[in-house]
Amino acid sequence: TLLALVYIGISFVAARHSSYLASFPTDEMLGQLSLKMLGPYAGIIAVLAVAMACLTTAIALAAVFAEYIHEDIANTKVSYRMALVLTLISAFFMSTLNFAGIMSFLAPILTLIYPSLIVLAFVSILHKLYNFQYIKLPVFATFAITVLVDAYTHF
Repeated sequence: TLLALVYIGISFVAARHSSYLASFPTDEMLGQLSLKMLGPYAGIIAVLAVAMACLTTAIALAAVFAEYIHEDIANTKVSYRMALVLTLISAFFMSTLNFAGIMSFLAPILTLIYPSLIVLAFVSILHKLYNFQYIKLPVFATFAITVLVDAYTHF
């Protein structure tokens, strides 16, 4: 919940300064916002804090994904070290695409998946709170509707 509050706060501040941020590329907006709000010295500290948060998240995700490859996909036939090396190599090549390249690659996939993930979050909450049993049906129905709408709009 703390992370959610941080993101909500950043969203409100960014919305308030949207005219200032309009002239910057998408991947520079958070850094520019912190420099404007906090000044040159504290802004640099905020940018470094965000960079450290991203680095620790990347390390954790690489470790978890390598463990997933090692245990679940390869059934321990591939060593954890090799899975980690493959993960880091693929992450390196993804990082060379920059933000715009990654978004152009992921945008079509995320457009199809996000509505289903939102429905999955809601039905999971309903399952925990009210013992809602129908979890797969709304998720797959949402995915099917999203695919049909996307196919209709693109053809």
